[in-house]
Amino acid sequence: DNVVDHLIVLEGDGLVRGFDSTYSEYLELMEEKLKEEAEKRAALDRKRQEQKEYEGLEAEIEVLSTNKMELEAKIQAVGGDFEQLMKYTEELDATIEAIDIKSERWLELAELAE
Repeated sequence: DNVVDHLIVLEGDGLVRGFDSTYSEYLELMEEKLKEEAEKRAALDRKRQEQKEYEGLEAEIEVLSTNKMELEAKIQAVGGDFEQLMKYTEELDATIEAIDIKSERWLELAELAE
């Protein structure tokens, strides 16, 4: 640090850049730059994952909705078998809850995408 007050930095792709300061300050600047780049990459990765999840949720909600309609039809067709009725009703409740959870997450991701 006491030896230099100006650096000539050779960067990738044949880029040469002058830096008017000490080597320690240059290292700090490069560390900050690397940290910012890592944060940008992490944000981009998170956005890609959210987009993938968003697209997957649409398909899952559609499957669950179809399952819900099938269960509703089974409940109407059950007749007097109360055990079957209870089983289908429990499955329907679980399916509706799953639809609600996935729909809520889908809305969150849709808002983030805007």
